[in-house]
Amino acid sequence: MTDSQTVCIFISSTLFIPLLYYWFYSRPMSVPQERYKNIVVVGGSSGGANVVKHLRKSLPAEYRIILIDKSPKAYWPIASLRAAVQEGWQEKLYTPFTQIFAKGEPHIVIADTTVMDLEHDWVTIDPPHQELGSVIEFEYAVVATGAIYSTPCRPQKSVEETFEVLEKYRDGVKEADKIVIVGGGPVGIEFAGEILHQYPDKAVTLLHSGGQLVSNSAPQAFHKKLFRQLEAAGVEVILRVKADVQGLESGLQELHLHLNNGETISGDFLFLATGNKQDSSLFSKLDESLVEGNGAVKVTSTLQLPGYDNIFAVGDVTNTQEAKTSVTASAQAAVAAKNVVAKIKGRGLADYKVQTSLLMLVTFGPKGGAATTPVGVLGPLICSILKSRSLFIGMFERLYKA
Repeated sequence: MTDSQTVCIFISSTLFIPLLYYWFYSRPMSVPQERYKNIVVVGGSSGGANVVKHLRKSLPAEYRIILIDKSPKAYWPIASLRAAVQEGWQEKLYTPFTQIFAKGEPHIVIADTTVMDLEHDWVTIDPPHQELGSVIEFEYAVVATGAIYSTPCRPQKSVEETFEVLEKYRDGVKEADKIVIVGGGPVGIEFAGEILHQYPDKAVTLLHSGGQLVSNSAPQAFHKKLFRQLEAAGVEVILRVKADVQGLESGLQELHLHLNNGETISGDFLFLATGNKQDSSLFSKLDESLVEGNGAVKVTSTLQLPGYDNIFAVGDVTNTQEAKTSVTASAQAAVAAKNVVAKIKGRGLADYKVQTSLLMLVTFGPKGGAATTPVGVLGPLICSILKSRSLFIGMFERLYKA
């Protein structure tokens, strides 16, 4: 053997052995399907999706995430009000759940499926999964069922049905002469802004039971910035009144609303923006004592259910004393995921710090709005740059990609 051949063999072996070592020890360890320990995440909206994002980074190889959601695709309610007024935005509201995990990962998405029952260490689903069946056992569960919103913020059973509802809204708004919005929270204000951006000459009346817009606990400067924009756009804002809307639904209709001050408001399109209710039915089935009178679910400082230390809850459904926004849902998701991993590894759990400073961005069309932040209240220009133009569509799409 020549010296040159010896050198070639030496170089080849010195390169090959480290590469072989790296391949063997860095590749994902294969675990038999039946031996995976499941972590079930119920609800694939912002809270649940963020739980998945955080868990994927630090789970041991023998653990598998199973994400279950009743919708066929992920839905972005933040942009739904614009889609209810402006043609073309409906296509941006959905993105597939299936891209949330990378190819080759053992995790599973079960979409278009309802969780019927939640027990201490298993859930039942309908329809049954083709491989896992109707009963799925778990080591840990994180439940992010959120709140029950009114349309158009709530998707329908199928994408096609959602598009039909949105088209009905668009047609109704276009045809209407006088639109009455009941509720001066973020949804009511944002819907008014979308209408008047698309149809500047529409007559819009906004009724609100509080003394200031959004919330009486919000900074007065926040209320003033929004009120001025509504007023400048021609919205008739009536505060400190309640309307009798019993039996009524949003949509095109002949309208004569009786107010508690004795007056009557007439119109031909009604939009109800009177809040939402926590979707806590699963928790009631598990243990009625977990659910408070207002529908909120009790959680400990570590976001566990009292008496069920392997089950966590995050997002709008929880009883944490803070504004229910995508920001707080994401913050809770990070802590819950961290605590699941901590329990797996036998470490101490972290407490969730309630978001005491109100962080909220309320749009008024693509160019308006206001934001309340820890550093003060921001006006339409900053709000437009941060949210109003894009409605966080890019963030939504990135959230569901591995």
